[in-house]
Amino acid sequence: MLPNNQKFFRPYEPYTRPEEKTPAFVPFEADDDETDASDYDSGSVTTTTSSLEHLPDTVLFATNLQLNEAGGQNFPTNESQLQYGKNIIPRNTSYAPYNRAFNIDLPFDDKNFDTSGTKIWPGAEVVKQSVTSIVMMNSKDRDRNVYPLPSDLTLRLPRTYLNVTSMQVIQMKLLSSFYYFRPDKGNTCMTINEFGRIFYNFLNQADGPLNVQKCIREGSYNINTLIAELNIQLNTPPLFYDYPGGFNQFVPLFVSTGDFSIAFNYPGDFFYDSLTRTYVPGPTRTYITTRFWQTTTLGFTPNLKQTKVAYYYPVLREYVLDPKPEYGIDSLDTNIDTSALLPNETIYTRIVYGFQGVNDPIIQEMIDVNVLRLDEYRSLHTFRNSLINRYVVNYETFNNKIFITSPSLNTSLVNLLNTQYAIFFAQQLTNYGISQNQYNAIVAVNSALLSIINAMYDYMQTQLAIYFGINFNTFAPVYFTQVNNYINVQNAQNAIGISSNYDFAVITNPNDPFTTNILEQNREDPTVYWPNMSNLTPDPILGLQGYNTNLGASNQAPYLLGSNYPYEIDTDNFNFSNAFIDADGDVYIDIRRKAGDIICPIQAARYTVFRFRSLYRQTLQVETMPRPTQYRYPAYNAITYGSNIQNVFDNSYSFVFNTSNSKMDNVPFNTLSQIYGYSNSNVSLTSSFGCNFRQSQSF
Repeated sequence: MLPNNQKFFRPYEPYTRPEEKTPAFVPFEADDDETDASDYDSGSVTTTTSSLEHLPDTVLFATNLQLNEAGGQNFPTNESQLQYGKNIIPRNTSYAPYNRAFNIDLPFDDKNFDTSGTKIWPGAEVVKQSVTSIVMMNSKDRDRNVYPLPSDLTLRLPRTYLNVTSMQVIQMKLLSSFYYFRPDKGNTCMTINEFGRIFYNFLNQADGPLNVQKCIREGSYNINTLIAELNIQLNTPPLFYDYPGGFNQFVPLFVSTGDFSIAFNYPGDFFYDSLTRTYVPGPTRTYITTRFWQTTTLGFTPNLKQTKVAYYYPVLREYVLDPKPEYGIDSLDTNIDTSALLPNETIYTRIVYGFQGVNDPIIQEMIDVNVLRLDEYRSLHTFRNSLINRYVVNYETFNNKIFITSPSLNTSLVNLLNTQYAIFFAQQLTNYGISQNQYNAIVAVNSALLSIINAMYDYMQTQLAIYFGINFNTFAPVYFTQVNNYINVQNAQNAIGISSNYDFAVITNPNDPFTTNILEQNREDPTVYWPNMSNLTPDPILGLQGYNTNLGASNQAPYLLGSNYPYEIDTDNFNFSNAFIDADGDVYIDIRRKAGDIICPIQAARYTVFRFRSLYRQTLQVETMPRPTQYRYPAYNAITYGSNIQNVFDNSYSFVFNTSNSKMDNVPFNTLSQIYGYSNSNVSLTSSFGCNFRQSQSF
């Protein structure tokens, strides 16, 4: 019996069949050992045994008065409740009929009801069954108007499967005659721009950024075959070696070696054989060369025509085998003499199959009439216009997302650099006269010494930090190799805040350690006033001693031929009896003044050298003073004094531009603006001196 708070529709369902008896209503009774669970089934028939069999059943009568039977049957199961209850499910909701497999929900509100070991609604036990259904889906059964392509579709099953516990794909057949990756779908090519690359044509003219297009072959791929194809296309190097000078640069190399392989790049990860249209992994340089030539070397010194065939024939063959519409035999100029062709032979078959070597006249003539096309094609198939990096394609297994990385240069370029490095290294060993074993021994010794030097360097830095407060990594190792380099030390033993190792402060310090003397930061070159002056050129034999010294005609006696005379300030005259510096290098000293004087005509941009000696270590004090007043005017000197005085004072005391001071200024003196009234011969001296301000405005 259901609780009273659960309300359901109870339509009347009479039992009209004669063989059936209307079941009696049995109210809820407490569960005990004598009670059968089948009593709770509204469709069951309950019979009782009593000694008062013929007495009226007043209980049944009272119960019937409640009209429960008139309302219809009871709904003791969830199935009957769902079928006749008020909870009507909308029609647009997908559901299945209720399965009477097992019912664990108790429709009782009595919390003290004990259900252990007792079946609530007895009846036939429901047994679970696992039913296996085989479903075959075929892309041919699709709606072709909605799904035109068999690679992108949705199929709907003819029925609805409920309570599916597992699903397994037994067999799958993929299409083999349909290519999902093909040019008309636009999913076979991608454009790559390597940073900073510029496109250069075969004339070495720049024409914008270089955009390299790489395409996979059309076909159907899974994730693994697609990655393999991408690795092939991205890492197959171009065939031809790039000579910036073109054929002109190739000629001397081939003539001297006769090596056909120098026209090709070093082998990379793959080689594309255009004849068989296959990619060969891990090729060798010999393998690549023998695809075009019988041998790798010529064996004799070639002429110009033979050299052109060695350079252009591989280009010509690749050109005619290229499947792109802009290339092929039809795009070449074939207007040549074909008398050298064999019977039933064409120019195409001669190029691809019947090539006769460097003396083939058909090939020679085809090269001559198509040289510009071949130069352009060759330039496009060099590293000048191809990818120079090596790329690795992988995918994430949990989502099949593809990612591409570039760990190094293309393998072909790596092999080229390694080969060139080995050649240069062998040349250096030969130049220094050492063998490979000797070099290895030197490297081992240097490694040991370097470890010791680094340990000493770290020890020095630590001690400088502890005792003198110099932070770690302040000076580079090379700084300590120069004993004249300055180090500012102070008593800072165990100072706080000084780094004595590579701590955080040292690591984050952006400044580089000192490598040169720190005093150089405070040393500045003097201002150059006479930039046109130059150093003296030493004499080939005597060096700087070959120049005149001590104001004499030479560095040898007699010095009196020059102006090596002391000057006496008291008499304002020269002392022609003595030399200011004698032949022994002694300086003339005035006994009274304990000093020596000499008038020295130091001209602009010239040198005056004195050579003397001193018997004792002493301080030399040199004082320069203006020329004595009486000798400042050459015109007066010429009248008053003799020729010796005129030779000494041969230049005006005022500035006059002549050959003796031509190097003193950057510009000639005659280009400077002259001031009237001082030394201009065009203006009267009398009218220029002693004028007032208004008069000077007209000058």
